[in-house]
Amino acid sequence: MSVPLIRLQAVSVAYRVRSNRLFGHETVHALTDADLVVNAGETVGIVGESGCGKTTLARVLVGLQRPTTGSVVYQGQSLWQMSSGDRRREFGSRVAMVFQDPSTALNRRLAVETVIADPLVIHSVGTRASRRERVRELLDLVGLPGSVLGAYPGQLSGGQRQRVAIARAIALNPSLVIADEPTSALDVSVRAQILNLLIELRERLGLAIVFISHDIQTIRKMADQVVTMYLGRIVETCPSSSIPQSIFHPYTRALFSATPGILAPPGRISLHGPVPSATHPPGGCSFHTRCWKVTAACRAEFPPLSAVPGAPGHTYRCIHPESAAASIPGGNEPAAAGADSCDIQSVGVSETEPTSQA
Repeated sequence: MSVPLIRLQAVSVAYRVRSNRLFGHETVHALTDADLVVNAGETVGIVGESGCGKTTLARVLVGLQRPTTGSVVYQGQSLWQMSSGDRRREFGSRVAMVFQDPSTALNRRLAVETVIADPLVIHSVGTRASRRERVRELLDLVGLPGSVLGAYPGQLSGGQRQRVAIARAIALNPSLVIADEPTSALDVSVRAQILNLLIELRERLGLAIVFISHDIQTIRKMADQVVTMYLGRIVETCPSSSIPQSIFHPYTRALFSATPGILAPPGRISLHGPVPSATHPPGGCSFHTRCWKVTAACRAEFPPLSAVPGAPGHTYRCIHPESAAASIPGGNEPAAAGADSCDIQSVGVSETEPTSQA
């Protein structure tokens, strides 16, 4: 059995922040007991509403955030047991990140050529002439003309800046790229172009990608595996082919209902009840304050991990799971399989979340 490219084991991240009181601090539980496996060449999609821990998970994967507890294992080696030099050479050159907003991710004082060549300079790759040639090759890979080499980020459109950011990310031929909502800051007209670019680079370069988004429709088109997060916890992991036919966690179904369908829109789910705080998370299942299937058992303890029989890699944490034939509250049935089938041009245009009414 091959060794996973990267594995998170029981990873938790907690931050100390000032409280509303005159003295004292509180703890924000940004990530709790997260287990995740990313294999070489695989695309894993992370989906959930704002504040659910997606970006914290991305920072842990890329080595920008050290876990409070748990371990990060890269190709069989514990990341935080490596020396800083080994971590920089062996991990820093093989894992890259594409940030959400290219206008802030790129240094506006540096020309495009300097921005893209920066990883090559930092890791002492090649000569000045070979680096210049590599930059031109990268521009061609991301679909930008050579005329932008001397331009500055402020002179480019949002889509062009994101292409520059992607070129910088793949400069060192990484094994893994983490894309943290790479299209949410872009105009609708260019989102599909960036998504198609990532798909093309994945196939051409054999990249593993962790793709983060609010939009589960985009995730299911981009990813092999879909990971649903809620309040810092991973509540369901499933193959993208299981959506929407075999969704088991109510929150995953609520996310799917919040996205527009092309032919038959899914039944809309309105989530009622208070949105819990990451500073004072509720006991039991973290989703129970908004779930329409809640019982006393849900409030008592966090659900154990359950596996779906006959569906390798499909796990969830719910005492009262949904089923393929489950009814949506209000009498609407989930969209039929394939009812919203479309190419990538039709997705990635909605950053919606389930309706919440406190």
